[in-house]
Amino acid sequence: MGPEHSFWFMQFKDVLTLFVLGATIIAIYYGPIKAVQITRDNDEKREKRRRQYAVFHDLMKTRRFNLAPEHVMALNLVQVEFYGYERIDSAYRTYIALLHGKFPAANDPEAERFWQTKQDALYNLMHEIAEELGYKYDKRDMERLAYGPQGWQNDEDQQRALRSLLIDLLAGKRALPVVDWEKLIVAAKRFPPRPAE
Repeated sequence: MGPEHSFWFMQFKDVLTLFVLGATIIAIYYGPIKAVQITRDNDEKREKRRRQYAVFHDLMKTRRFNLAPEHVMALNLVQVEFYGYERIDSAYRTYIALLHGKFPAANDPEAERFWQTKQDALYNLMHEIAEELGYKYDKRDMERLAYGPQGWQNDEDQQRALRSLLIDLLAGKRALPVVDWEKLIVAAKRFPPRPAE
């Protein structure tokens, strides 16, 4: 008997069959594991992108209202959601440094320049985020086309003033003014005389 009839003799087709069998066993075992892993990775990337869009949306919708809670929370998430994005991180650090700095008094000649620098830093940050997310906005358009009704700003200013007055009153720093309304009305002569009965 020749070597071709030996138990260990293999032809190319036998080697190929063994290879296909081994590959099939590996694919059956590792295939579902790899598929689940790829699906989870894709889901994580999609979820991270969704959160990045959420941060950008919150910054865009509150760009005229920097004291809005949504705006502040979105700013605080920039470092987390855009971790590793150098340009965004640099713009974020510049803007935050301005927010942590000393704000000038309203009558300071440098106040106008400071507030414009702060606004420019915010819009630079938003522009960098927009570029990363695939939006092509002009920085000046982002600022120019933002809308915030003056009435909202007035309401916010009044609420802040009322809250301050109430705190002063409750802390004993301010007295509660009491007025005799009848004398005040007569003195002001704002209203017509009371009708006869």
